[in-house]
Amino acid sequence: MKFIIKFLLILLILGLVLAAAGFFMGMNMEELRTFFDDDDSYGEQIVVTVEDEISALVIDAQTRHIKLTTTDLEVMTVKYYKHERDTYTISDATPGVYQLVQKERYQFFSFVRFKVVSKEILTIDIEIPSTWLLDLTLSTNIGEISLNYDNIIAFKNLELDSNTGSIYVKNVTIDSFLGDVDTGAITVINATVSGDLRAKTSTGKITLDDIHAVDFNLSTSTGAIQITGITGRDLKVGVSTGRVTATDVTLTGKIDLTTSTGDLILSDFTANSVILYTSTGEIKVTVNTLNLYKLDLKTSTGKVVVDGNNQGNRHTTSLGSIDLKATASTGDIKIIVQG
Repeated sequence: MKFIIKFLLILLILGLVLAAAGFFMGMNMEELRTFFDDDDSYGEQIVVTVEDEISALVIDAQTRHIKLTTTDLEVMTVKYYKHERDTYTISDATPGVYQLVQKERYQFFSFVRFKVVSKEILTIDIEIPSTWLLDLTLSTNIGEISLNYDNIIAFKNLELDSNTGSIYVKNVTIDSFLGDVDTGAITVINATVSGDLRAKTSTGKITLDDIHAVDFNLSTSTGAIQITGITGRDLKVGVSTGRVTATDVTLTGKIDLTTSTGDLILSDFTANSVILYTSTGEIKVTVNTLNLYKLDLKTSTGKVVVDGNNQGNRHTTSLGSIDLKATASTGDIKIIVQG
């Protein structure tokens, strides 16, 4: 490992030396940019049009970003750039399904190349007629997935997957949502989901803002979860390392928030029951009144504070109709009354 690190440092220093030498020999900034720019090796943009309406779109990319936009035209347009190492396979053998697969032939020591490629060149850009209602299955090993619209766009089911790269979805009406990222964030803004919303990251943040769905199931290994303005039935959150913040939550069922290492912060919420657990972290809940809640609060190392009063490490009540259970192994539990 030490040898590899030293080798990479030597290559980096060599690149800087070459750049400095270029300046001393009269190279200007534009020439330097061109020296490191590898866009020209991808050739002219390839444009494919699809006239027959489809019901499902499947994109499986190895080293590409995926961007979907809409058009008033009645044809779908797929645009991409191709390098000599790339292989694009297009299939419409299954009726109603259009599939595109991009693969890149591995090049030894490609990770130490000084050449860079712009994001535009590395993006598969798809324009979909606004009248088509599609199931979307989009995946990429290295790249972002973007469905960002100014107006509400309708799809059927969204299944989005990126190994290294973020997922961003805004202004959609869909049947269900499944987002899975290894390294990167998942952001969903202003969405109406007639079914369930499920999102998972290994390393990255999950952000939900202004969402209606039936059930929410969110999880991260290392990454925060931030929830604002959701409505539905049940919310289940599981985090290994990261803070969970939820506000403006209106549910007919249960709120269940769990983290191994991180704080839990809940405010402005409606639910039939609340279960909160953290192994190492603080739990902070803001309510308008205590009368609604049947409290069961306990911490092993820390204190329980209810409406400014220290209750030691355990506090229970039996008057309210809504169960609110909070448990912390190491950390305080605070119930804040803001009426």
